[in-house]
Amino acid sequence: MSTVRRLLAIAAHNWPQKLGALVLAFVMWLFVTTSSVSTTQRSLLVPLAVEGVQASQVAVGVPRVVEVNVAGPSSRIDRLSPDAIGATLDLSGLSGEFQQQISVQPPQGVRLVSVSPSDVIGFLETVGSRDSTVTVALSGRSPSGSLLSAASDPATVSVTGQDQSLQKVARVMAVVPAREGSVRTHPFAVDDAGVPVSDVKISPTTVTVKVTARAALVTKVVAIDLTPPSAPNLQDAALDNPDVTLAGPPDVLAGIDSVNGSVQLPTGTIDAGRYTLPVRLDLPEGVTAMSAPTAVVRFTRPSSGP
Repeated sequence: MSTVRRLLAIAAHNWPQKLGALVLAFVMWLFVTTSSVSTTQRSLLVPLAVEGVQASQVAVGVPRVVEVNVAGPSSRIDRLSPDAIGATLDLSGLSGEFQQQISVQPPQGVRLVSVSPSDVIGFLETVGSRDSTVTVALSGRSPSGSLLSAASDPATVSVTGQDQSLQKVARVMAVVPAREGSVRTHPFAVDDAGVPVSDVKISPTTVTVKVTARAALVTKVVAIDLTPPSAPNLQDAALDNPDVTLAGPPDVLAGIDSVNGSVQLPTGTIDAGRYTLPVRLDLPEGVTAMSAPTAVVRFTRPSSGP
């Protein structure tokens, strides 16, 4: 009996403090217990991985991300990142149109509630390629008195894309400034109307365009000053056409109104008669005749001696 009284006395000693400690311990236990078992729900946008697509195919109509709704302990769900959830669309062995379900793998301890969309309706399209010659276009005004020409290195590139897009490509263009020199640029594909076709790839992605300049040539009609030929028994000589068309640099032709010409007589004995012979023109450097002028030369019989 004395033992019971002793225990009651110990329990009654400072009983308010002991009761307060007991209540505090209970509240803490209740808080820890309820917070560890509480669950929450959350939606995340998860990147969709596509598997089973061959190198010669492209999947059309496949979303980049899917909305995944998951549930679990709030301590895990609050720290969950989209990269921790796997969303996969397996297209192995498929071709043409397809309707395939999306597979989602949440981490351990997390429950999958829903995924949107749950499946994908799309199309596997074949990817093709073809070679195309690079057409160079010069932008801006050309230097005065010069003609520019351009060449691409490499001259041919490969165009790759979906068949539908590849059929739109009419040519591959490379645009560079209209000045002499070498420029490295990115070629691009265009359709018949000159509108760029963006959903194709060009390989190589850059080409070197070399632009060269040469003097511009113009034409001008000038008179021929024929130097009379000298030969035994020559009666007369006359041009078939008194004019000739010359081609050359504009600054050179501007100072030419006529050119000297001489008949190229045959060597040796010339019988009497009428001959059409070439006329040699005395032309400045860089100037050429657009036609070969001729002259009609008549020879008489040699006179007989007394």
